[in-house]
Amino acid sequence: MDDSIYSAFYTALAGFDKPFNQAPSLHIALLLILWVRYRAVSHGVLRHLADFWSFLILLSVLTTYQHHFIDVPTGALLGLFCLWLWPDQGSTPFSCWRFSTSPERLRLGTRYLAEPRYVPCLRFLVTVTDGYSGCSGQPLLYYSSP
Repeated sequence: MDDSIYSAFYTALAGFDKPFNQAPSLHIALLLILWVRYRAVSHGVLRHLADFWSFLILLSVLTTYQHHFIDVPTGALLGLFCLWLWPDQGSTPFSCWRFSTSPERLRLGTRYLAEPRYVPCLRFLVTVTDGYSGCSGQPLLYYSSP
C-alpha cells in the first residue's frame, strides 16, 4: 500500500476517520433529510430507486465499522430534528419568538447567564476536577447564596 498512488489519500483518511468519531451518525441524519426530500419529488421507479439507495447507505454505515448501532437512531433523531426545525411548508417552530423588552425578563435572563448555579454546564466548566490540571478538585469560582 505504501507504493500505491493512493497512499497519501489513505494516510489523510486515517488521520481524521477515527473510530471514536461516531454518535450521532451524520450520514444517517443527512440520509434521512435527503430521503424525505427525494420521496416528495419522485414517483414510480425513481422513488423505489431512492428508497433502495437510501437503504444501501443505511447498511453501509454499519458495515464499514465506523459506527455502532446506537449511532443510527441518534443520527435519525438529529435528521428528524432538522426536518422539524426547518420545514418545507409553513413557518419554523421559532418564527413567533421575539426578544422581550420587559425589564424583569431582561434582568432574569442576565442573571441566568451570569450565574453558573442556574446552568449545570457552566457549573461543570467552572469546577476543575482532579487529573485534568493537577488541582485538588476545588471549584475555581464559588457561589454563596444570599
